[in-house]
Amino acid sequence: MCKKHFSEMLAQIQELTPKQLNALIGAAEQVKNTRTPAVILDEKFAESLACPRCQGQYIRKWGIESGIQRYRCNECRRTFNALTGTPMARLRKKERWLEYSEALADGTSLTKAAERCGIDRTTAFRWRHRFLTRPKENQPCCSGITEIDETYFLESYKGTKIYHRLPRKRGGKSQTRGLSAEQIPVIIVRDRGKHTCDAVLTDRSARGIRRKIGHYISQESILCIDKSRALIKFARKSGVAFETLDNKQRRGRDKVFHIQNVNAYHSRLKEWMKRFHGVSTKHLSSYLGWRRLYERSVNSPAALLQETIFKIHNG
Repeated sequence: MCKKHFSEMLAQIQELTPKQLNALIGAAEQVKNTRTPAVILDEKFAESLACPRCQGQYIRKWGIESGIQRYRCNECRRTFNALTGTPMARLRKKERWLEYSEALADGTSLTKAAERCGIDRTTAFRWRHRFLTRPKENQPCCSGITEIDETYFLESYKGTKIYHRLPRKRGGKSQTRGLSAEQIPVIIVRDRGKHTCDAVLTDRSARGIRRKIGHYISQESILCIDKSRALIKFARKSGVAFETLDNKQRRGRDKVFHIQNVNAYHSRLKEWMKRFHGVSTKHLSSYLGWRRLYERSVNSPAALLQETIFKIHNG
C-alpha cells in the first residue's frame, strides 16, 4: 500500500464505531500473528546462516525483496536470500505456497490443488515437481538391521507421445505376464528405525545398485536379503554384513532377520500410488520422495514447505 492510501485509511479510523474498531484491531492482530511463507523460510534459513555460493559466515542484511530478507556476503560480495540455489528460486506467487504445501500434505489431485490455490492446472503440475525436488534428495542413512528388496512399477510414458505401442488408459496393465522390460525396478532400503531410502534402478547389477544407494547404507548395518544374487554381490562388494533368507525365515514373525517391514512398505507405496492412475517413469523418483514424507508424517504445511527448500538430514 502506498503512503497516500495508508494516510487516507488512517484518517478514516476516527469515523469507525467502537464495534468496527474492535473488529479492525482483531483483524490486524490476526494478520500480525499469521506466519507467511516468507517468515517461515527466513526463520529456517537463519538457523544456519551462510553464503550459498562460498559458504562464508561474514554476512549482513541487505534489504528485503518480495517479502524475503536479503543478505550480502562480505567475502564474495554477492547477495542472496533463503531461496538462492534452491529448486524454488524465482518461483512466483509465494503467498500461495503454504496452501499448495497443504494440498501436497493431503495428497490431492492436480485439479483440486489448482482450485484450492487459485492457480492454473499446468502451474499446479509444475509446482508439484518443483516442490518435490528436495524431498527426492533428502534421503536418510540406514543402519543396524536393514531390510532391502526390490519392487516393480509398470513403465509409463505419461505426458509423452509414443509410437512404439498403444497408449494405456489410467495406468493400464502390462501386456506380458511376470517380469519384463515393461517393469521398472525400484530398490527400497528400510531399517528398524523406520529410516527409508529408495532409488529407481536403470542397472539391476550389483554395481548399479551400489551407485544408487550404496552411500545411504552404513558400514555397521546388517542387510536382510531375500536370496537376490545382485543384492548379495552388492553387499559383498560394499563390505556390509548380510543375512540371506529362505521362505521359512521370511514367514517367521519371531525371527530377527526378515524383510517383512520393507515388504509392508512396498504394499503401502503401491496402494498410495493408485490414486495417480499411473506415474510417469521419469517422475517416479519424485513420488518416492513424496511417499517418504508421508511415512515420516510431515503433514504440517510449514514443515513441508521447509523440506521442499532446504536440505534436511533425517538420520
